[in-house]
Formats: sequence, C-alpha cells, structure tokens
Amino acid sequence: STIGDRLGDEIVRLFAGSIELTFDQGAVVTVDGPVEFRPLSTGQLELRRGRLLASVPQKAIGFTVSTPTSKIVDLGTEFEVAVNDAGESDVQVVKGEVEVAPIIPDGHNFQKWRLQPSKFDRASFYARPRIQGPTPISASLRGSRGQFQGFVSLNGQTAEFSSPEAFENVRRRAATELARSQENALRQWKEFVDSMQKNMQGTMNVNGQEMQFRSLQDVMRMQHQMLENVQQAGGNSGESSFRGSIIVNGKVMTFRTREEYEAARQAAFGPAATFGIGDVLGEDPTSR
Repeated sequence: STIGDRLGDEIVRLFAGSIELTFDQGAVVTVDGPVEFRPLSTGQLELRRGRLLASVPQKAIGFTVSTPTSKIVDLGTEFEVAVNDAGESDVQVVKGEVEVAPIIPDGHNFQKWRLQPSKFDRASFYARPRIQGPTPISASLRGSRGQFQGFVSLNGQTAEFSSPEAFENVRRRAATELARSQENALRQWKEFVDSMQKNMQGTMNVNGQEMQFRSLQDVMRMQHQMLENVQQAGGNSGESSFRGSIIVNGKVMTFRTREEYEAARQAAFGPAATFGIGDVLGEDPTSR
C-alpha cells in the first residue's frame, strides 16, 4: 500500500516500520511492525498481534479496537494497545477515557471498566487455557500510584483481588486445577468464591514469622511478604521440618512438617487452599 490508499477489510501484516491509518470519522491509528491487524469499514479495528496508538477526536467517539482477549471502546481519547503472540493484551490510556472489557467467546456480558489517567490507566487481559469446557477469564487494572484490582471469573463465579501476587497465584492455579479435574476445580472454585465473602480472622505463624488476618483477602495480601520473610530466615518450599500454627476463628492447628502444614492449611482455608491461599512456602517444584 502507498500513502492515500484506501484499505478494505482484509488482514494486513506489517513486518517492520509503521503505518498511519485515518478512519472516515477521524480516528487516527498508528501501527508499528511487526503487527497483524484488520481495519473494518464500520470504523473498528481488529488487532491480532502487535502494537498501536490511537488518537480519536470528539466526532469519532465510539471507535473500537478488538483483540483476541479484549474490547476497547474510545470515549474521546488517546490510547495504546499491545497484543502478544498468545493473544494477551495490554491497554493504556494516555489522555481522555476508554471503556475496556474482556472478550467472552460465548457472548455473555461481563464487567466493563473505564480507564482514566488519574485513576486506573492500564488494563491487562490474559489468554484462556486451551482446554475443553469452562475456562477462567482473567483481567487486571493498575494505576499510576500503585493501585491494583484483579479479577478471575470461572463458570459465572468471580473472585476479586487487591494483591497482584495473590491474583497471579490464583489465576495460574485455577488453570492448573482445571487441567487436573474439571469437575473438582469447578466445585472448589465456587466454594472458594463463596468463602471470600465470609468472616474469617486469626493468625498464622511459620518459623517465627507471624501475621494476623481478618479475611481471606488479608491472607492473600500478606502471604507474599511472609514467604519472603520465611525464605530470608532460611526456609524454603523443599524444607521437610519447620513448625508453626494456624488459628482461624479460635480453632488452633499446629504443624512441624511440610505435610502437617499442608493438612493444617487445607483444614483452615478449605477450597481456598487449593488455589494457593495461605501457601506461604510457595509451590513445591517436585509436585509438578
């Protein structure tokens, strides 16, 4: 193509360099190679992989970019989108406002979010596991001042996270458990999401490192730091002898070995333990 050419709805692959596209309503999009995209006559653009920068005037509000994992609707703004080879997408608003949502293959509606520079200005959408049956939908929002919200939804049940470490842990564990047993994973996921709404308070003590919690969210927020503390004190996930206790709503469970710790964690946190909650020693690489 040359300057001034009008593109149809065909897929365009650019291996290097950049192209500037001007849509009929005035939206200007710059794509940088390597990139694969498809401009649509309806004033939309499909970004299959690569990166773009969109500048959208007031008259072009509603300009839409879709990726394999997300949909971005402009509300009068400038924004960037990047898609990796797995189809995972990152969106950042530069100025103005955009509305973002995950792509749901079955067409059901899911939560939408608005990105603004002064609030949450970045969103990430993750690839779904390539397995049969229901798979988790995962997305996260970040702000310039360190704000974070993560969402993992499976079979209509959604868990929300304020800790990026907990979000990553649960997101990965959900895919692992589904691959092992879909029936068990779906049942335990529902129980896990339900348990996040319940009152739960107590303390965990592992090798002298103690934390207090009032909910599963507290456990998820604090366990990453506790893991670092235990490791700095000489503990690791392969260690067979350590001691401590978990106290939940007045019930005390003590342990002196990794096996006893795992049993106490399962008893304390139930289905949440399946998705890594309370695992302050990390995953045992020998168990994979």
